[in-house]
Formats: sequence, C-alpha cells, structure tokens
Amino acid sequence: MSNIVDSAKTLGDRIWFSREAWVRAESRLLSNQGHAQRLLVVYSVYSLCFAIALLKYKVVSDDFQNIFSVVLAVMLMALSLQLNTRNFRDRAQQFKSGYLKLMDIESRIMQVTLQRTPQAMLDDYNELFASYKQLLNDVENHTTGDALLARYRAGGTDRAGAGLTMLERAHVLMLQAWRALWLVLFYLGPVLALAVCYVGIRNNLF
Repeated sequence: MSNIVDSAKTLGDRIWFSREAWVRAESRLLSNQGHAQRLLVVYSVYSLCFAIALLKYKVVSDDFQNIFSVVLAVMLMALSLQLNTRNFRDRAQQFKSGYLKLMDIESRIMQVTLQRTPQAMLDDYNELFASYKQLLNDVENHTTGDALLARYRAGGTDRAGAGLTMLERAHVLMLQAWRALWLVLFYLGPVLALAVCYVGIRNNLF
C-alpha cells in the first residue's frame, strides 16, 4: 500500500509541474498574440507617418522611397502571416483547457489514499495515470523555459524537483533577456530598416 501512496504522490507532483508549465505557456502565447497585434498597428503607423512625411516634404529620393515602401510592405506581410499561422490564441486556449483538466486529476489524486482496499487504490491510480498520459498526448508540449519557470515558482514548496540550480537560473535569465531583445528589435524594425535603406542608398549598395 505504501508503494501506491508514494506513486500517487509522485504522480501528483508531476501533474502539478505540468499544470504550472501549461499556465506559463498560456501566458506566453497570449503575450505573443498581444505583441503581434500591437506590432501590426505600430508598423501600419510607421507606414502612414512615412507616407505623410513624403507628401509634405521631399526629403528622400524616389529610389529610397520605393525601396523602403517595399521593405515595410514585406514586414507587414510577414507579421500578418506569423499571426495567422502560429495560432497563438487557439494554442493558449488549448493549454488553458489542459491545465483545468489537470486540476481535476490532481484533486482526484488526493482521494486515492482514501480508498479502503489496496486494489481500489491501484485501480484509481491507474485510471488517473492513464488520464494524465492521454492529456499529455492531446496538448502540445511546453517549452524548456515554461518548465524552468514552473520549477522556480515551486522553490518554496516540498514538491520533488522544485527549485533551480544556478545554471538553470542563468538559463532562465538568458531566455528572458533573449525574448526582450527580440521584442525591442521587432518594435524598432521599421526604424532599423529605414537606417539600413538610407545607408545602402548613400553608398550605392542597392
């Protein structure tokens, strides 16, 4: 009987970490969805401001205007394709549905030890374990960063495997810094493209 109780506790910990990782994955995907929509607006504003400035002031050559207009159009198209093909919102909803089901399985795990006979405990455990495996098959896998953040948040609990090593903490910081860098580059993309086009035209590179 003690083996079943230990197995149930281990399964409960695994379910808890999966749930926390899926919560983080949902948050990440919804954040990506929000950034993608804002970037579409930002790039459209960049395009509009550039067009108005050209109508009011003749500050650049026709070649520069044509090249930069094409670059902005390509960037807008790429963002639209990214938003439509990655399905951030639908994937976030899948993770949400998954972790809500995990909460139900986790609550039922607590009741396994209340069964009167070892056979009843084993039957309940096998049923919940099968449900957990099926749910893992139905929902896409979370990222390494999601899993590390779940373990980081569990640092103050008695969950098996909770907390991070110094190397894993450095990994989390690197992932967050990398994400922040990419967001800055995306939001400043039209400005960087403008600078590249200007330098290219000035030096006859295009």
